[in-house]
Amino acid sequence: MRTLVRGGTVVALNGELPTKAGTPSNVYVDGELEIEHGRIVYVGPRRPDAPSGSPCRVVDARGCAVIPGFVQAHVHLCQVLLRGLGDDLPLLEWLKERIWPLEAAHTPESLRASAELGLLEMSLAGTTTLLDMGTVHHHDAVFEAAKVSDLCVFSGKAMMDVGDDVPAGLRETTEQSLAESDALCARWDKQENGRLRYAYAPRFILSCSEPMWRAVAERLANGAMVHTHVAEHPGEREAVFEQLGMTDFDAMRSYGILGPRAILAHGVQLTPREIATVADVHHGLAGKHAQIADLGGLEDRVVVVD
Repeated sequence: MRTLVRGGTVVALNGELPTKAGTPSNVYVDGELEIEHGRIVYVGPRRPDAPSGSPCRVVDARGCAVIPGFVQAHVHLCQVLLRGLGDDLPLLEWLKERIWPLEAAHTPESLRASAELGLLEMSLAGTTTLLDMGTVHHHDAVFEAAKVSDLCVFSGKAMMDVGDDVPAGLRETTEQSLAESDALCARWDKQENGRLRYAYAPRFILSCSEPMWRAVAERLANGAMVHTHVAEHPGEREAVFEQLGMTDFDAMRSYGILGPRAILAHGVQLTPREIATVADVHHGLAGKHAQIADLGGLEDRVVVVD
């Protein structure tokens, strides 16, 4: 079965951006998109007649924009049911007093419900791909929810083997964390024809020991993806410097957590030197503006993009 999307403003993202000179060549004001066997076979101006061939479903897109799906580069599906709790608190207090105790209270059933709701909301908003960091336990429930969705989901359980005020329900040993992460990776990575992928998720520098970071760095060097938090809040950076004598970014760099397959979430407190290093190693930096405006501020997006 073919699908024709006709009559809308079709935007084909090929690297060309709109300019004041007029409509760029990759924008078709009266456009058409043809899909056959799950693949796009035509993008361009609307053709006078529907092409001949196999039967097709025609979607009238007049008055609509037809765009590629959005990519959500940092999300916590395990926190969808916790939204709005403690938004007036700084990051570390927010984690210790609200988020960690509630994450520790998750059951497989509540975690799956949280993931299903988040996946549905993102689907309705046009997201087609996302990178998720879970909580410490029950992470199969997240992948089970992702399996029955239509989304491309990169996800991994949170890894936490150290830290102050961590609930007993979230604390794990280094060996337990690595073993469970490896097992999840073996079960879920590249499942559903590659639509599901595993990303190792050491939570942030204060939640993971040096042996944990170095073990994750070994997996990164061997081709795994890594997803973590960095430079999210001034209080976090101060606590890291007091403990390690360096910033969280420099600590991760010393442990080997850099490279194009490592995604750093937030980064709003990165220094110009650290931003330059991100660019030098083609590192992924994922902002999350709605939340971090409350918790840690906004990054200088012009500097980051440049």
